[in-house]
Amino acid sequence: MTNASGSRKAINAEGTLAQTPLSNALVYIRNKRLTGVLELTAPGSRDAKFETWRGMISHATTTPAVARFGAVVYELGFIDAKTLDDSGAASLAKQKPQADLLVETGAITEAQKKEVQAEQIRRRVHHAFTFPADTKFVFAEATPAATEPPITVDPLAPVWRGILDYPPRADVEHVIFKVGSAPIRLLSESPLERAGLEEEERRLCELLSSKAMTVAEFRAASRLPPDRTDLLLYLLLIAKCAAPPDAEAPPPSQETVDLPVPAKSRKLSFKVSSMSMPAATAGAPYATESGELPPGPADLGLDGIRKRAAGLAFESPYDALGLREGASVEAARAAYMRLAKLWHPDRLPEDLQSAQTEVTRIYVHVRDSFRAITAAGNESHAN
Repeated sequence: MTNASGSRKAINAEGTLAQTPLSNALVYIRNKRLTGVLELTAPGSRDAKFETWRGMISHATTTPAVARFGAVVYELGFIDAKTLDDSGAASLAKQKPQADLLVETGAITEAQKKEVQAEQIRRRVHHAFTFPADTKFVFAEATPAATEPPITVDPLAPVWRGILDYPPRADVEHVIFKVGSAPIRLLSESPLERAGLEEEERRLCELLSSKAMTVAEFRAASRLPPDRTDLLLYLLLIAKCAAPPDAEAPPPSQETVDLPVPAKSRKLSFKVSSMSMPAATAGAPYATESGELPPGPADLGLDGIRKRAAGLAFESPYDALGLREGASVEAARAAYMRLAKLWHPDRLPEDLQSAQTEVTRIYVHVRDSFRAITAAGNESHAN
């Protein structure tokens, strides 16, 4: 929805890391080139604050403080232990930043200072990956400054570090499951140049750029441990560097508002009824182009039912009904009437009775998704 001046309203959203992993939130901000502030509040008086400028991270702070300048500049080998101690003492005595003192005395160059500050941001982002799933986040969009900040860091590198050390396993499984048996192709290699991939990871990306592969083929072509292969695939998908062949990467200037927060926890300052909403990262898991019925219990089998039930927290209302984002209330009602019969626990075949609990959860999720879309549609008409 746009305002009177023709520009869209600012994005303001909140949720928890259980609903939207930090990797998804940061990559989303990057892909949409958003300017604003992402704040995390974890139990135990831990928090983090990331300021972004056109998708890049320009400033990062944490409580308690981590990655102090002196420690990082020493670990990068720019100064020795004596210089570290002397500059730290002088910083306290003169009440002046240690970074500025080191530049003034010629111990480091201005370029080295910026390199250290960029590494501080990367380490603080990585530190935020240690926050528990019940950590709350708030993102508030702001108007970008006309000039680029002195330090900007592409989120992909610290996100890749965080994914490797603290894998969001449920989301990884869900995102890959959404791809199904569809072949995947590489849409863009340029973002991966800033992700800090290793040689074998780069080889896999080059292979994917030369031909489309299914998930199984991608795994078979990898020399990496299976878990790391899936994490790489997850990064490619959420960063929209890879997708099924019928998907297209959005142009860099495209501004969409499908913030990856489940509908029940969204608190956004805009309405989406009049905006173009692309499908989720790897395509909606149960959506179809022709409007055919999404797979039911008999189609998925026991394993498929359990996988879907495990990923319900990451499934949008439109995904649940097999619809494209922004579908009409009428389309949602038609889909719900069919799916309610398909997923009703009382209609479950005998050989799938052991999945009764999971099927019931999916049935309730389908019902609640229909209600959420209907409520949003009614609110849109009211306004």
